[in-house]
Amino acid sequence: MGFVFGMLKTLVISKMSKQKIPAFLAKRSKTDLIALTDLIDSGKVRPIIDRRYPMVDVAQAVTYLEAGHARGKVVINM
Repeated sequence: MGFVFGMLKTLVISKMSKQKIPAFLAKRSKTDLIALTDLIDSGKVRPIIDRRYPMVDVAQAVTYLEAGHARGKVVINM
């Protein structure tokens, strides 16, 4: 039930947003998660941080995201 609701929510948000969200199915497995963890631990996979904002500038961060400018993760420093 939760999976179906999540897919429907994604489709609705995609229709109402400027930024399109592709719907896809992912099959999760313990083996895949272990392999991903190994890649992250070895430094072969790492997140790309586009911008960092202090907590007082959360509104600016949201505006930046909504405008579709982010090309990586937008981080809020606490």
